[in-house]
Amino acid sequence: MRKLWILLKINFQAMLRSFSVGKKRSAGWIGALALMVFLALYLSGVYSFMLAAALSSIGNLQLLIPMMTILATIVSVIFTIFAASGLVFGSKDSNLLLPLPVSAFTVMLSKVLALYLENLVFCGLWMIPATVAYLFYGGGSAFLIFPIIISIIFLPLLSSLLALLGGWLIAFLSAHSRHRALMGNLISGILLAVVLIGSMQINHILQTLLLNANQVEKTLHTGLFLFGWLMDALQGNFLSLLWLVLFCFLPFLLISWALSSHYQKLLSKMQSHVLRNDYHLQKLESNSQFAALFKKECGRYFGTTIYLFNTGIGVLMMLGFSVYAIIAGQSFLAAIQQIGEEILMPILALGICMILSMTNTTCVSISLEGNTFWVLKGSPVPTRVIFRAKAALNLIICWVSTIISVPLLGIAFSLSALSTISLLLVGLAMGVFVAQFGLMVNLKFPKMNGENDTIIVKQSAAAFCGIFGGMLLTALLAGAFYLLSSHLGIEQFLFLASAFLLLLALIIHRWLLTRGTEIFKTL
Repeated sequence: MRKLWILLKINFQAMLRSFSVGKKRSAGWIGALALMVFLALYLSGVYSFMLAAALSSIGNLQLLIPMMTILATIVSVIFTIFAASGLVFGSKDSNLLLPLPVSAFTVMLSKVLALYLENLVFCGLWMIPATVAYLFYGGGSAFLIFPIIISIIFLPLLSSLLALLGGWLIAFLSAHSRHRALMGNLISGILLAVVLIGSMQINHILQTLLLNANQVEKTLHTGLFLFGWLMDALQGNFLSLLWLVLFCFLPFLLISWALSSHYQKLLSKMQSHVLRNDYHLQKLESNSQFAALFKKECGRYFGTTIYLFNTGIGVLMMLGFSVYAIIAGQSFLAAIQQIGEEILMPILALGICMILSMTNTTCVSISLEGNTFWVLKGSPVPTRVIFRAKAALNLIICWVSTIISVPLLGIAFSLSALSTISLLLVGLAMGVFVAQFGLMVNLKFPKMNGENDTIIVKQSAAAFCGIFGGMLLTALLAGAFYLLSSHLGIEQFLFLASAFLLLLALIIHRWLLTRGTEIFKTL
């Protein structure tokens, strides 16, 4: 037990340290935790009170807690499945720990429990507004908080178990496929589609559930019996609560033990590579230094699933929305006429800049070099060429999506040529700024010893500052327009904002060529 707690402490501290750089060890993870607290409380609060009001009006308030718990489980599984794949089956320290006098079950359990702690925090925060809404609409006395607390403690075991099995499947399929990057991207794309479709259809789903509340209650006592037991426990049936605890705890323990019994073999298989036997001699082609480095950056970007989707989800959403706006143009125009055409351009500009500020590949591109950084650093290539190749990838991603999306939005919303050009220009300028800003942030907050790519891309200080720094600048520009809107039109402001972004990018570029180059050589 002592070894388990030591390993659990190490894994949990590693998760916290992944947000830290230098002496400011607590700033990164505190900021990320604050963001998670805000999102969980806000989203759960909105849907909990909306659903509670609807359920209480038809006399089925008892469905609120089970339904919100199901939603919490689904969301936590989706957002931790790749973390499970990286932490449990892709961590670099596993091969070092297993030869030590520590059982494989202890190593496995320590990693899965670290994942459980993350799900526990999220589910606990998620259920606070749901519980308040349940009590506010007369769901029972405060004594019923006890079964809710028990469910908060044990149901994250279920989501952690599902994430563990999903992570194992992703790691297994990726390791046994010649096109492991394609396989990982395909799975990520499916999960992303589920999230996007679910978020767009959430109101329709809730309406369907309300119209079929009795059938939902029957389903909770059959296929979704775990959540049915929770509903019964809220009505005073503590035997159901006991069954809930057992059916969450025992499978979690048994499957963790079963996987740990073959842990070393699983790691060996998943870290192996599929070799080709159809090699042919071909003529070698030579490229310029920039072309070779740019090709390497593209290979890493499209070959690292978590990197691709964490930084590319924004532009995918922007492209999808612009196409959807063309298809459903009339309904959008009707909605705009109701809210006012004068706010259309500010909303579009804000959305484009926010999305592009999230599309920051350069803020982690240096850290992702990892153990091979010495090869890049020791190569006879000027540092400015390395910076240029990394920035070029970010520019192409931002520029291509902007050049495609903005004209489509202009057609869909019948924008004038001046409005379309101003949106296009501010999008291109934001792309230039983001690429330069990301490099500066990564040089300031490098993390060259990340255990896996997931930690670097999702949990490093550079990733946090790179993405949210751009979003903060966008918010400041929005505030500036609010103050100046009585003196400047939106098109004129966007031209000025574009010039300001390009000026900032130029200043950062000069810094990269001087101080940034010196920092790069000392990494």
